[in-house]
Amino acid sequence: AVVDAALDAGVTLIDTADTYGGGGGSEKLLGQVLDGRRDEVVIATKFGYTFDTGQRAIIGEDASPGYIRRACRASLQRLDTDRIDLYQLHLGELPAAQAQEVAGTLEELVADGLICAYGWSTEDPHRTDCQRDTDSVTDEAKGQRCDGSSWRWQSRTARSKSRLAAPGAP
Repeated sequence: AVVDAALDAGVTLIDTADTYGGGGGSEKLLGQVLDGRRDEVVIATKFGYTFDTGQRAIIGEDASPGYIRRACRASLQRLDTDRIDLYQLHLGELPAAQAQEVAGTLEELVADGLICAYGWSTEDPHRTDCQRDTDSVTDEAKGQRCDGSSWRWQSRTARSKSRLAAPGAP
């Protein structure tokens, strides 16, 4: 009911993570409540922390290519969707070389049609050298969903907390 009311009020971006709600519970709930309304929203989710559902706790970090692919497929399944509009690295810091590897893996997921855009969920957008434009941080992003329709995101805060890299976006 809350998500339906939010969508009816004009909310178009839903941001979650694979660790929210006890290790994917938030994504699973969204997959259920967005049934029939999926194309009305931009879904953003995050990856990078490993989660023990028995302990209900984050137990580590993993940004390896294999983990990213597994995490993406698991999120797609929980969200009950064929694509993630914005897939974000949830970890605070990575060495530049590893960040480059992460970006390469995310580009492959874009090419496979599993994600439409990617970013790094961090409060410091200058943590890595691999960003496409390290001198600018924007409070607005525009892109295209995998189905070709467009999306637009604007921050209501003074500064964006996500660094976006939407392939093909202006």
